[in-house]
Amino acid sequence: MNESRELKNELMVLTGIQWPEGLKETQWMEQLADHIDALINTDFHQLVQLLYRLDIDEAGLKKELQQHPGERAGVLIAEKIVERQRQKIESRKAFRTSHPKDDTEEKW
Repeated sequence: MNESRELKNELMVLTGIQWPEGLKETQWMEQLADHIDALINTDFHQLVQLLYRLDIDEAGLKKELQQHPGERAGVLIAEKIVERQRQKIESRKAFRTSHPKDDTEEKW
């Protein structure tokens, strides 16, 4: 599975957003930003819970929002979410390749 599709699928599970197959990354990113904007306006508590579950750096996010006061918050937050999920995907790949499955070794 390519990284973009893996990323999209993980975000679908985490956010509850259902994106159709074949949607380009720019399109689902815009829909993610719209979803974030809606949460900011209607259910901020749910947004905070989502950011916590995604392990988004709160201080880094606040700094980013303060540095770009004229930009749409949903877009900035969506970018942070995607950045963090990409880091997680890369971390899993690195762990898998650096620790190959060896059935002969004792497992503790």
